[in-house]
Amino acid sequence: MPACADDRHSSAHAAPPQAPRRRHDDPLDNALVAARRTPGRRAAGTEHAQSGTGRFRNCLRVSGQADPDRRGLRSGRPWRYRHAGAGAEDVGIHRPKRRGRKRAGCGGITAASTVARAAPDGYTLLLVSGQNAFSPYLFKSLPYDPVQSFSMISTIGTFHFLLVVDKDSPLRTVNDLVVAARNDPARVNIGTISVGSAQHLSASLFSSMARISVPIVPFKSTGEVVGALRGRNVQVAMETVTGVLGQVKGGALRAIGTSSTQRLSFLPDVPTIAESGVPGLASYESDSWNGIVAPAHTPPEIVARLNQEIAKALQLPDLRQRFIDLGIEPGSSTPEALKAVFEKDARKWRTVIEQAQIEKQ
Repeated sequence: MPACADDRHSSAHAAPPQAPRRRHDDPLDNALVAARRTPGRRAAGTEHAQSGTGRFRNCLRVSGQADPDRRGLRSGRPWRYRHAGAGAEDVGIHRPKRRGRKRAGCGGITAASTVARAAPDGYTLLLVSGQNAFSPYLFKSLPYDPVQSFSMISTIGTFHFLLVVDKDSPLRTVNDLVVAARNDPARVNIGTISVGSAQHLSASLFSSMARISVPIVPFKSTGEVVGALRGRNVQVAMETVTGVLGQVKGGALRAIGTSSTQRLSFLPDVPTIAESGVPGLASYESDSWNGIVAPAHTPPEIVARLNQEIAKALQLPDLRQRFIDLGIEPGSSTPEALKAVFEKDARKWRTVIEQAQIEKQ
């Protein structure tokens, strides 16, 4: 079951302090403020007060590293839109000193429920991930439908997973891991964050396709996974690139394979799992994504404007670099494409969940 705990990010090398940003220099904030200036909004019958509060709700599994794009987008922070006057098109943005409401809850259910019930006026948005697509197969019931309760807006980025070992591990390749697991399965296990997370399911898919039977050990956070790996309590871990990139680049961990279909540009020496030569793994692929949705029945003109502004923001060199530095491939999509991604992931991971016999909570 996905854990209900605040997320933590462990890195061997802390990022250098950065100068505080000016009020209007965050690309996504600016994009979303611009999107609220949608022409014809009132003519379409969508009346708004002259001031209001817009928020990202974080509907991602809130422990570990299932939501790397959240740091690139500064989600969970409140915006207060202040119209200059009746009929005025200029909108200012003010961030209250108190950090935003993160609506933590098992599997992001609390956050998603909040947004599903919100007014469909474009002020309340939800940052979602692949976790949302397959959540119906992890819980006996949900107070919303992951697709029908929301208006799809756009994807914002895709991220992959790494198989990592301790720097002193004798396992040098994916083939080494599979051979060791087959020869002595009692001495090999795989660490991930919580049961039902994208990492956990990716490890389950790997084990199934490689035809190995080893324990998959769940932890509450990425930090605990890395600690167990360094302490040799687990022999290998499946984690997001974002979660372990610092340790890999710093030399504390060694990546032996990536779940992507092509080698990552920032880790060119790490082979894909599919190219390991292990029978059964030639078609292995696993990734996840983040996207933005709004409550169902959000007017089409608001959805279109939000989609347009997000696409513009994701073309800005500064924002793109922030994503890339986290190991994320930035990219927008049409609302229809985001819905298709939801449905594709739901089909894929439903099979994995059922094969792994993960009990619904």
